[in-house]
Amino acid sequence: MLARLRPVSVLTIDTRSEFLKSFQDTVGPALADARRDIAQALIDQQSLGVVLLDSNQRILFWNRWMAVWTGLFEAQVLGESMGKLFPGLKAGDLLTTLVTVSNGGAGICWQRELEPERLDLLQSAMTGGKQKQQLCSFALRPVAGSKLDGCAVMELMAFPERPADTRPRPGAANVAAVNPAAGQALIESDRLGVLTVDNVGFIRQINPCMEQLLGYSAGQLLDKPLRVIFPDISGDEAAHSFRQVIEFRQRQHPEGLLDAVTAEGQVLQIELSIFGQSAQPDILTLLCRDATRGEQAAAALLHQREQLTAIYSQVADGILLVDRRGSIDHINPVGLEMLGLTGGSHRQANIRDILLLQNGDNMAVTPFDDMLNRQCTVNTGDNVRLLIPGREPLAINLTAVPLRDRVNRLAGGVIVMRAASEFRRVSTRLSWQATHDPLTQLPNRRQIENEITRAIDAAHLENCSHMLLYLDLYNFSVVNDTCGHTAGDELLRRFSSLLAGSVEKNDVIARIGNDEFAILLWDRTPEIAREDAERLLWRIKEYSFPWGEQRLRVGVSIGTRVIDRETSSEIDVLVSAGASCAAAKESGRNRIHFHHQGKEIHHRRSMARWTTRISEALEQGRFAVYCQPIVPLRGVESIRHFEALVRMVAPDGNIISPGRFIPAAENSGLVDEIDRWVLDQILVSLEGLAPSRRAGIRFSVNLSGTTIGDERFRDYLLDRLRHSSVDAGQIQFEITETSAIRHFDRAMAFIKAFRGMGCHFSLDDFGSGLSSFGYLKALPVDYLKIDGGFIRNMELSHVDHSMVSTINHLAHVMGIDTIAESVETRGQLSMLETMGIDYAQGYYLGAPLSMDRVLK
Repeated sequence: MLARLRPVSVLTIDTRSEFLKSFQDTVGPALADARRDIAQALIDQQSLGVVLLDSNQRILFWNRWMAVWTGLFEAQVLGESMGKLFPGLKAGDLLTTLVTVSNGGAGICWQRELEPERLDLLQSAMTGGKQKQQLCSFALRPVAGSKLDGCAVMELMAFPERPADTRPRPGAANVAAVNPAAGQALIESDRLGVLTVDNVGFIRQINPCMEQLLGYSAGQLLDKPLRVIFPDISGDEAAHSFRQVIEFRQRQHPEGLLDAVTAEGQVLQIELSIFGQSAQPDILTLLCRDATRGEQAAAALLHQREQLTAIYSQVADGILLVDRRGSIDHINPVGLEMLGLTGGSHRQANIRDILLLQNGDNMAVTPFDDMLNRQCTVNTGDNVRLLIPGREPLAINLTAVPLRDRVNRLAGGVIVMRAASEFRRVSTRLSWQATHDPLTQLPNRRQIENEITRAIDAAHLENCSHMLLYLDLYNFSVVNDTCGHTAGDELLRRFSSLLAGSVEKNDVIARIGNDEFAILLWDRTPEIAREDAERLLWRIKEYSFPWGEQRLRVGVSIGTRVIDRETSSEIDVLVSAGASCAAAKESGRNRIHFHHQGKEIHHRRSMARWTTRISEALEQGRFAVYCQPIVPLRGVESIRHFEALVRMVAPDGNIISPGRFIPAAENSGLVDEIDRWVLDQILVSLEGLAPSRRAGIRFSVNLSGTTIGDERFRDYLLDRLRHSSVDAGQIQFEITETSAIRHFDRAMAFIKAFRGMGCHFSLDDFGSGLSSFGYLKALPVDYLKIDGGFIRNMELSHVDHSMVSTINHLAHVMGIDTIAESVETRGQLSMLETMGIDYAQGYYLGAPLSMDRVLK
């Protein structure tokens, strides 16, 4: 068909491709080569457009027909990419086709009889809708040849009965005379301003487009210095090399632009290209494009789109955009809610499968097909019910409005659904707002929790598995700070679209934080879900989008959590996935951390077993207090000092060390009861002794961080001590350094309350934290227990020895006595005595004994 429509021409596609090879070494900006001039002259005689593209879709050749048809001269487009010159092409599949053909794909040919929409889109994108000469065909073929691998030849043909108007405009002859290579297309272009200047910067010619752009007439600017328009260019600088001056000023501007001043004093940002003339070396041609208006138009378009998106998402009616085949292009949030759909479940769906309607006689109603047949607006009235699986039918009023293209052909329609009940309309809107993020239109944290609950139920009933992905973006705050919140919002919207295009239609995507997203991969085995997560990460790593003159990129950390029959709580799933995401972030940028659920289940089951055993031991009184002596190293004291250590007694009488059950007790909240039991046992034991026998004994009791912060425990113990015959000075509380720092305010309140009664305090495990010395100044303690890790290694490590010595010296400066833990050898004890440590505790000095034996 293409051959029949093509007029007789000098070159066919194949012979032109061969001819292009003959000058392939000179394709580019060097236009002086004679072979290329001959080839251009021949191809310029063709009554069709010819373009040569490299592997990156940059233009290497552009014949005269293309210049006339688009209004863009070859010198302006050489080296530019098709996507940058014609952004409208991104709406179709031309750019994708270019990449495919450049990568070795087969050539394509679009003809108006078969592909009218594609040709109309192509023409509108490349001519701005101003060219009335209608395309009849488009062809794109790869070019063979070792030096042209990845290149492609593009050909466009228009109907001959509607030729483009190539008559010269007034004033065109002057520019053509100065620059005959520019040709008629450049002169007549209403998209490009043209100036010619001599080598010292005086204006010699100006085209009508430039006059209109600046608000000057040609008579006002001819023979005037260029600095009248471009004030940054001075006459002194231009005395030697005017072209270098212009290029230097362009390089000084971040975007390579120049400031121009109009007749009304308005400052414009001008994108300037400079070309010399071989026939007249003293003349320069300046091609000028108003970048200011382009930026303003882009900003206005973005603002308009944001306004429409905001309005579209906030209206209380359901709205669907549908093409003429019935494929759904978009559904607004209320429409999704009314139809019972999630954000991505309608993708690639047909309106006939989603919109199920019945009238009062239970007959199917098809307003979309009625609209297509009648080609006019169709309204169903109020006697129509919307059928949604799993829900009660919804009474609605539906209107189908046809959409037409620029040649008045039916292109699709808009479906507007309105709940018949005003209460239901408002309820639907409020329901959506409560469960969705208004910026991205995605479900929010509340909704994803509901979806996780549904997934857990399905896993229990159907014995299937799912996976939750927890995504945390890198660089989002940087984009916000450097490019503004508008760029940040656009990044979130585009990232949401990227996620939506990367998962299955049944999967659920949610925005759960400022820069955090969650994806529920529905009905996946862990192995398949892992592959999907890695595929998604690869897409995110490759993704970027243009913003102004830069491309914005983000990184991501992904945490995972499997949902199966062992899963019990949606909160547990989110917390575990969040912790997994934090682990991914710690390992580096763009990483996935796969949560090992098996280990967690084993740990959780182990904790549950120990919780039961601890509860039973508390009920049956199967705990015991052991005491280890704290020995003075500097003289003899009258006080016998012991640390109280709790042990659990198994049903068979065996002793269970605290390292096995204390973590479970802390995790389950039972550690408070253990602490209370230990203190009660000490007080009861001391109260049972005669005053003379219990005098001179002090017990040091460990308290957990939760016990310190429990006001009920504090009140109970204060009351217990007030009514006890035991002197409060016989009780010493040990608070670990970590607990004191983590619960600093509560620890201070606890210490203040019991020091006032005469109790003593020691700071346990000192040196194990990161902020020890800073907090030590504020904590009013009597003793500092040096962490046993330093004591055990001090004989072999000079650093540990120095640490112990430093801590001891600092404590003494602050008036605090020191206690060294874990003393196990004579050598350690000798070192501690030499340093001047006040007390020592460890197996070398005495093993823990039961309280009964200590008090005998």
